[in-house]
Amino acid sequence: METTSFHMLCALGSVAFIASAWSADLKRPAIAGGFGLALVLALLAADLLPDPVWTGALTAFAAAFLLLQPGERSAWISGAFAGCLAGTWAGLIEAAGVPLWGALPVALTPALVCARLRWLRADFASTQVRQEALALIALLALVTASAPSVSAGWESAGVLNTGGSGLAFPGVWVAGTVLGSFASGAAFAAWKRK
Repeated sequence: METTSFHMLCALGSVAFIASAWSADLKRPAIAGGFGLALVLALLAADLLPDPVWTGALTAFAAAFLLLQPGERSAWISGAFAGCLAGTWAGLIEAAGVPLWGALPVALTPALVCARLRWLRADFASTQVRQEALALIALLALVTASAPSVSAGWESAGVLNTGGSGLAFPGVWVAGTVLGSFASGAAFAAWKRK
């Protein structure tokens, strides 16, 4: 689950952040995105794939910041996170066995297409769509950040409950996840109605 949510966070996050990185001066998000991409590629060259917990936590923090502080200044943050997430996604694809020269175009294309469409048409992504995308990215980032710990705890509880014969029924975890998802959706709907 951690790997899937990490892939989803990187793929969708790069698009959501680049859509939110709009500014009157296109150089800001482009420079910041290039810097973020170069930073992650330097880590990948040293065989250091970013950690899902830290990536998820920082992405959730950045998405929340951009939701609370929109404006021209946020173009730098949005561009940098779009580049970092696209580069991380390229690293994840490379770790799955695809060479980096093949993984980079796959990882960069969605963000570049989004940036191009946003540049060509001002109505491509409305403010409401960008805010909802950032809220969903923040939620997915929190899931990605917590998934390794929850998964390890679930496996430990299963071994303890069954004496090592397999996993126990995860009733409490499933109920907690469903109720937490419902509560976060209700809170977001109430927030949007203000």
